[in-house]
Amino acid sequence: MTAPAAPQFHLDRPASWRPENPDVEIVGWLYPGPTGRCTDIRARVDGRVFLGIFGLDRPDTEQRFNAGLPALRTGFIQRIQ
Repeated sequence: MTAPAAPQFHLDRPASWRPENPDVEIVGWLYPGPTGRCTDIRARVDGRVFLGIFGLDRPDTEQRFNAGLPALRTGFIQRIQ
């Protein structure tokens, strides 16, 4: 039995990981692979958990992975305060 492929991801923003204010917005995509599934996305900062929004349309990832709807709905936005 072979192991499932590792999820692939990309961060569009922030451009720098040295924020000038305490509010940070992380935007990108996460493709769990053809057999994987992602239902939500979270960030843990200083022991606090922040729930993000996952499942935003990303036509660029749909085209890149050629995998239809699962590859289209890979976008996320994560706000940390």
